[in-house]
Amino acid sequence: SSDVCSSDLAGRDREAYTQYRNMLGRWPDNANALVNYGLLAHRLGNDGEAVDSWQRAIAVDATQWRAQLYIAEALEQQGQLQAAARHYRMYLELAAARPGEHRDDASALLTVLIKVADSDAALDRRDEAGKGYAQAAGLAEEAKESMLESLALVRLADLREKSGDAAEAARDYQRALVLDASSADTKSVAADWLNYGQLLHRHGQKERLVFACFLHAEELLSVDASAERAAIVEARSQSASRLGRAQAAKVLSRKSAVTAEALSLPPAKLSTQP
Repeated sequence: SSDVCSSDLAGRDREAYTQYRNMLGRWPDNANALVNYGLLAHRLGNDGEAVDSWQRAIAVDATQWRAQLYIAEALEQQGQLQAAARHYRMYLELAAARPGEHRDDASALLTVLIKVADSDAALDRRDEAGKGYAQAAGLAEEAKESMLESLALVRLADLREKSGDAAEAARDYQRALVLDASSADTKSVAADWLNYGQLLHRHGQKERLVFACFLHAEELLSVDASAERAAIVEARSQSASRLGRAQAAKVLSRKSAVTAEALSLPPAKLSTQP
């Protein structure tokens, strides 16, 4: 059974943990052993010890990119986002210095690039954040990582709207939503349609286009009872009230066509200021 498997695994981890501790007693400056010991400590629930071990690994060998990544992830889990971002940046620098070692790490690198841009956005460093998201979107396109490309574009759209460029924000959302068409992550896709519809509403676009976006988002989460779906239902309901019953019924009868119209709306139609 799976319980037996997991207890076997935990037993093997404990055994390896003890072996590494003994090894480090004799060779305390073995950076690779420090990284592995930290991983085992983390798996056994000793997170403080894990981070200490990874920090020792970096002190011994500054090129230990795995240690930088693991410390960043641990700090992020503790909610220390800016401290995590510093280690994520070091990981990206080390990866850039040795591209050959990271040929198969596209997904991990892109995720980190987006997290670093998120930390810049949180500090209102909009130029740096924008460059980070744009770089992530471009690299994701090259790597054919369409979901990460979509995520970077949506974050970039949000940033651009806040900076007063609604037309560029709309263009980014439209690119993201085209990529989303092949995604199995319906919750994220529904959120993107909700946010795009809200962008159109804030910038004075036709209510029927806004309503179609919200309808599509709601349909994507039709079997979901989450708070996300509740927010979409509320937005759709408010849009229906603004539209009126007859017009809402008209959109419902040709929903696919109106949704496609919303997606192909010329971005220049959005005013540059809300």
